Amino acid sequence: MFNSKQSEKPRDGFSINSLSEGSSVTGNLIAVSDLRIDGTVNGNIECSERVIIGETGKVEGDIKSKSAIIQGKLIGSLLVSDSLEVHSKASIHGDITTSKLIVENGAIFNVQCNMTSGSATPQDKKSK
Repeated sequence: MFNSKQSEKPRDGFSINSLSEGSSVTGNLIAVSDLRIDGTVNGNIECSERVIIGETGKVEGDIKSKSAIIQGKLIGSLLVSDSLEVHSKASIHGDITTSKLIVENGAIFNVQCNMTSGSATPQDKKSK
């Protein structure tokens, strides 16, 4: 369904920041260009462009980005202002807000999903 090689190429003028398999980060990350995670992140991510969680990638924390491609595991909230692709080997547990969503068969998708028209914006969460 998706041609990963093509969809993961950096846009003109941008580079891809990368956390390789076997690497881990504890703390928050801020990126101004695409960010690919094949290792483990325990913390929040804010990215001006696209976040890609590879098949071996795992994020425990909240992500805010322009777009996202999830192939690995995410536990946390995801706020995507444009498009979100969830691939067949992905596992997502948490809350999602996006304006465009594609979920492949086989993905584990245990989320509360809020679809917006146009750009996604943060919503106030109700107290429990």
